Amino acid sequence: MVLPGSVHLPHLKSLKLQSFSFDNEDLTNEFFAQCPSLEFLGLILCKFLHLNVRISCPNLKHIEIFRPTEICMNGLHSDSGKVTLCAPNLSYFKTNDYMSTDYSLQNLSSIVIADILVTSVRKNEDAPELPVGVKELFAKRMIHFLRAVHNVKVLKLSYSSLEV
Repeated sequence: MVLPGSVHLPHLKSLKLQSFSFDNEDLTNEFFAQCPSLEFLGLILCKFLHLNVRISCPNLKHIEIFRPTEICMNGLHSDSGKVTLCAPNLSYFKTNDYMSTDYSLQNLSSIVIADILVTSVRKNEDAPELPVGVKELFAKRMIHFLRAVHNVKVLKLSYSSLEV
């Protein structure tokens, strides 16, 4: 998505973006920063193209992130990047993503429901075994997820999220 240099949506409460490809880190972060009243954000099949995306919305209550399923052969997502979420009023967090996305979840003290479906690779007989280093990285990221939602009242983890 090509964003203009300046977009200010001070009264926007709900935003659902589907099948967008963000390719400019500064404009993407500025776009989210200019939505201070946002309460619902849905990012459905969006690509961040190796960006460090920062979503800092003080009024955000509900976020859903569903990412595309393409992955590279080494287990890393084809558009791996970092998503930083700072939302002190967030009560609902749902993600369906691959562990190659590095999430930084900050100030989620109000979280009530977390629905986390994260996998390391697509469930497929032809998928190669992941290298040990990649498995360890994914394990650290899952622990980071769980620490970030420590105040949660309802936690849903997918069967793909954990390997025992």
